[in-house]
Amino acid sequence: MVAVNAPQAVIEAAVRNYSGQDSDDCEVWQENWESVLLFLAMGTQWSISPTGQPIGINYGSLESTMKMTSVKKKKRASLFMDVRMMESAALDVFREKQ
Repeated sequence: MVAVNAPQAVIEAAVRNYSGQDSDDCEVWQENWESVLLFLAMGTQWSISPTGQPIGINYGSLESTMKMTSVKKKKRASLFMDVRMMESAALDVFREKQ
């Protein structure tokens, strides 16, 4: 959260709610749910380099997916930025695993 400049109040709330236990589960706040579902819907739309490494999401497919899932036009730009943020975080994880 610090890396993406989340407001201090949000960071403090997350720290208060952190149980200290490792888990594969991930809590998604209600206001982020639509963005997460869109990101998950893009799971098969990653562009892969010739060496087999993910290099990013196919944004043309992202636009099509938003249309097919009836995302309102006024929400698309915001959701696009949310997916890009999750894409960046996922790419960091992929790089760490190399």
